[in-house]
Amino acid sequence: MKKIFFVIFVIFSVFSIYVLNFNEKKNIVFLGDYLLKKSFLFLEDDKEYNYNKNFVFENYHITDLINMINENIEREQTSIKQNLIKADFVILSIGMNDYTSVEYLSNKNENLLSLQNDYVRLFEILRKNTKEKIIMIGLYDNTSCNSFSKSLFELNEFLKRETKIYSIDYVDILKEMKDINNLKCDSVYPTLYGYSLIENKIIAILNS
Repeated sequence: MKKIFFVIFVIFSVFSIYVLNFNEKKNIVFLGDYLLKKSFLFLEDDKEYNYNKNFVFENYHITDLINMINENIEREQTSIKQNLIKADFVILSIGMNDYTSVEYLSNKNENLLSLQNDYVRLFEILRKNTKEKIIMIGLYDNTSCNSFSKSLFELNEFLKRETKIYSIDYVDILKEMKDINNLKCDSVYPTLYGYSLIENKIIAILNS
C-alpha cells in the first residue's frame, strides 16, 4: 500500500513540475543602449514573455556595459548577473555611441582595433554569465542616410564573425538602415517601420 502511495506521489510531483514549467513565462533581458528603450512594444502585449529593460541606458558605451557587469550593479533590487542567469533570452544593442563618438571619428583606423577588442571582452563576459540565447542588434550609420563608411562595413563584418564564435545571433541591419523609410535622417533612431523590421527579425529568432 505504501508503495502505491509513493508511486502516486512521484507521478503527481512530476506532473506538477511539468505544469509549472509549461506555464512559466520566458524571461527576456534587454541590455545596452537607448535603441532598446525607444520601442519594441511587441513584447508588452505578448503574454509568453516577461521582459526587463532595467539595464538599458542612454549614451552607454561598450566599456560602460562591461563595467556594469563586472561591478554587478543592481536595479529594482536585483543585480544584472542575477538577471542574466534567469534570462531565457538576452537582447543586446551596444556600440553605436562608440562608433559615432568624436574620439572614434577623429581616427577611425586606429580606433577600430580598440573597438573590436572591447566587443570581444564584452562577448566573453556575457558568455561567462549566461548560457542562453543572446540576440545582438547590429550597427547602422545614424549620421547620414543612404550610405555607410568603409570602417562601418568592416566593423559589421567583424561582428558577424565574432558573434558566431560566441554563439550570438547577429541581426544584421546595415543595408536596411540605408533606406529612408527605415531611418530618419534627422534622428539617431529608426522610424516605426524600421523598428518593426528589426522586431520581426528578433521574433523570428525567438521562435526558431
